[in-house]
Amino acid sequence: MNNQPTVIKVCNGAGCNAWDASDILRDLPENVADFLENVKVCEVSCLKSCGGGVSIQLNEDNEKIVKIRKPHQAMDQILPHIASPIRA
Repeated sequence: MNNQPTVIKVCNGAGCNAWDASDILRDLPENVADFLENVKVCEVSCLKSCGGGVSIQLNEDNEKIVKIRKPHQAMDQILPHIASPIRA
């Protein structure tokens, strides 16, 4: 079993701040903890994926940069990328 935490990096650069990155950084850790264990939300200065919303990178995977335009939509857009499928 993998004990590595799921890491969610939230960009807090100037462009992302214009899309309310600070609101996401404030609310996301608690919201994620309600759904998943072993998740770490980190603030980063820039993910070099500017434009179109707040950039959020999941588990060091450059292929999984999610753009969030409204802070209240963050969980709906992130959860499908980090939730593990349930095995029967």
